[in-house]
Amino acid sequence: MDVLSHLTSSLGKYLASSTVESMTIAAKATDKSSSNRMKAAGLRLAACVVEALPYLDRNTPAVQAEAWKLFERHVKDRSSDELRAAGAAVLSAMCHAGGSFLWSSTGYYAEEALRLSVAGLDDAASQSTREALAAALADLAACAKPSNPALAAALDAEKKPAKRQQLEKLASGMFEAALVQPFVDAAVQGDKDVLTASALSWSAYAAAVDPANAADGLVDLAVKAVEMLETAHKAAAELIAKGQPAASDQHNIGACLAGGELPAASAAVIYFIRVSVIRHLPEPGQRKLLAALARATSHAIASPVIVAALEGCGVLLEILGEVHDEAAIKAVENAAMSKLSASSTAVRHQAAAVLAALALSSPPLLARLFGECLEGVETFCQQLMLLAAPYNKPRSVSVTSTPAAGSGHPGMARTSPGASWSSAQHGQWCML
Repeated sequence: MDVLSHLTSSLGKYLASSTVESMTIAAKATDKSSSNRMKAAGLRLAACVVEALPYLDRNTPAVQAEAWKLFERHVKDRSSDELRAAGAAVLSAMCHAGGSFLWSSTGYYAEEALRLSVAGLDDAASQSTREALAAALADLAACAKPSNPALAAALDAEKKPAKRQQLEKLASGMFEAALVQPFVDAAVQGDKDVLTASALSWSAYAAAVDPANAADGLVDLAVKAVEMLETAHKAAAELIAKGQPAASDQHNIGACLAGGELPAASAAVIYFIRVSVIRHLPEPGQRKLLAALARATSHAIASPVIVAALEGCGVLLEILGEVHDEAAIKAVENAAMSKLSASSTAVRHQAAAVLAALALSSPPLLARLFGECLEGVETFCQQLMLLAAPYNKPRSVSVTSTPAAGSGHPGMARTSPGASWSSAQHGQWCML
């Protein structure tokens, strides 16, 4: 069975005439009387047969119809997570082949596949099964792109305008339903296992970006991932407003990032941006992403969004080295400076880290930042002295000796201005 699967994967286009027979073998191998190992081998064969068959082949409708039956039967079977993962792989293979069967009947099967896969994320017993289902969701979202010829053929086949609009609406909303909504639900519930699988799902979708526009596509995808945290933050706030506190994330991944404000979700988005976007972008694309993340930081209010965007900016600054684009430098500087006084400790820390990285990438900026910092300290000291002036009443000293400045003697009204300036300056340097 595995040998036949290997041959089908390698020479599938030359074996198109025997695909119906191969699918029949796979279906018999998954019979109820077969062992789990035999069923898994049959599902692997089915996935190979479906993926190797072009969507225009005359056998495609019959083969994908049989593959759908195998997927539907095994993804619902909770007795074996291995078979559920193999069933999800069959769905991924259908999507890789265009999913012409999924888009038939006005997209009924695509919608049902979405429902079954999302439900499987929650009730799967093993992480490998969750990741297989998450990969299937990513493939389903990629299959819904307008560039898919199988989807275009299904739209052309719909003669009734109402049904055509229904299919178009389903396809256009597949990205949101397959990638965004499961992530938001898991973020609100604090489910780190589903969030981890969702991060891998986003990575799988990024790998399927059109190579012709890979840079722009990856940048847009990174911005969407950051904006997704805003949706999750609002959903969690609405849940709390209704008197149903969101699940605690204290012991989940990313707890050091946002102190309880969707840390696992922030960690998942940061992982996706670092691993699946930044690493695959050329230098011009990285500079474009830097500017996009700076804009996202400036416009964001939710702490998880700001933390994820600033982390992305910091990583990009470290990778790019010296940045000679004055507009990009100014955008990142303004975004980070505006968040230094935020109420969230995580946001302030992240903004300070970005400013440090920015100073290293732009040496002239380092001197200017120090100058502005010292000016700020001086202004702060002057304001503090004005506020303390009414309480600094002169006291009569009966002794002839005068205690040394800064000695802490109760007769001392205040320390010397030089000592105050030095302490304030040291504190400001420590903050930087």
